[in-house]
Amino acid sequence: GVKRFLPSEYGSNTPDKRTRDIVPVFEAKFGTVNYLRSKEKEISWTSIVTGPFFDWGLKVSFLGFDGKSKTATIFDDGEAVFSATNLHQIGVTTVKALQHADLTKNQYVYVSGFQTTQNEILATAEKVTGAKWTFNKANAKEHIEQGRAKLQSGDHIGIMYLIQGATFAKEQQ
Repeated sequence: GVKRFLPSEYGSNTPDKRTRDIVPVFEAKFGTVNYLRSKEKEISWTSIVTGPFFDWGLKVSFLGFDGKSKTATIFDDGEAVFSATNLHQIGVTTVKALQHADLTKNQYVYVSGFQTTQNEILATAEKVTGAKWTFNKANAKEHIEQGRAKLQSGDHIGIMYLIQGATFAKEQQ
């Protein structure tokens, strides 16, 4: 009786080969959609791609910012532009995709609350808090390499490193 299947995409752009090359576990997500495509006579699907969850990412320091200590980790030059979406907008998008099932059937739906850079977030954080933040520089390519090494040793936190590297690297890795 399932009329629409929404695979666990939310977040990174898994149809993008560059993203899957950096984060190999995303091949499974891409494979799920390909499987659903092969079953479109039996079931329909909609895959929602959001970019990082902005509000959640700030709360748990996924975006490189720690509000309690007023520190940030800035990758490369901090100028990589990325799309991000707040959780509320992701929920609204999911509801709208179901309400307009005819328009979203068997396709990826891309949503972006806004586009920003780590430098823009840092400037805003300093303005909002009224304090100068400490920041550390990180190299996205090295971060990706560390993530791969962690995954190979069985440490699944490496996936986070890979996603961060894919998000904040300006160049192909």
